[in-house]
Amino acid sequence: MLEGKYLAAIYADPNHRSCPIEQTFRIVGKKWTVLVLRELFFGANRFGRIKTGVGSINPKVLSNRLKDLEDAGMIKRDVTPGRPVQIEYTLTEKGTNILPFLFSAAKYSMGNCPEVVFKDGKSYTAEEILRKMSS
Repeated sequence: MLEGKYLAAIYADPNHRSCPIEQTFRIVGKKWTVLVLRELFFGANRFGRIKTGVGSINPKVLSNRLKDLEDAGMIKRDVTPGRPVQIEYTLTEKGTNILPFLFSAAKYSMGNCPEVVFKDGKSYTAEEILRKMSS
């Protein structure tokens, strides 16, 4: 397993300061954050659209998650003055770079927790789902 060798090398490096896995989860590990990122990936760029896509998130919590993501450099907040003021959120390069991590997490759950992910409880690969959708 090549990834394991890379990870071991990171921890053995004298320049290593903190756990890179933990750092990723510090950014995206708070409740709702991954769902907010998902909605931004799917094209939602306004507060209301993000809230609708995420579901039962409290507006104050959504505001906090958007602020956390902005502080982490993962999203950009653009304000257009006027009546009413318009605010749009977009992913930065740093935010877009988390997509492979989220896709890996999705693949893990699709293969290892299918009873939670899929109504039929069966395990599927991303390729199988794409084939199923295109037929």
